[in-house]
Amino acid sequence: MFITDLSDLSFMVVQGYTNLSVKTDRMDEIRRIFDSLDTEYEALAPFAADALESAVYKLDFLLEYLPHITFSGLGKNGMALFDAKSDELVRVFVKGKKLHCSVHKEKPCDHKIFAAFHHKFAC
Repeated sequence: MFITDLSDLSFMVVQGYTNLSVKTDRMDEIRRIFDSLDTEYEALAPFAADALESAVYKLDFLLEYLPHITFSGLGKNGMALFDAKSDELVRVFVKGKKLHCSVHKEKPCDHKIFAAFHHKFAC
């Protein structure tokens, strides 16, 4: 028997849960990395929900406390940011095992905080 009417696929969703669509190849890579980690999470779904919630709270923090810094793009080992206060493009990147800023070098700064909290920053 084949389903010919796709207008109501609600039977495929578990009651009380959402059905988040992610491209298969991307999900396969995420699962491969997740499965290789030693973590307290037994399954990917609870981890994904917690990670998504955390990313939303961090984005809210960035928008409230660092509104003068915006994401400009990703680079080889980091990201580019625009700082409206200084009117300059800033690069935050990983060098060795440390986070570096093109302006403040190894010193703590808002640019590093922004990068570390931003959901697109990965090292």
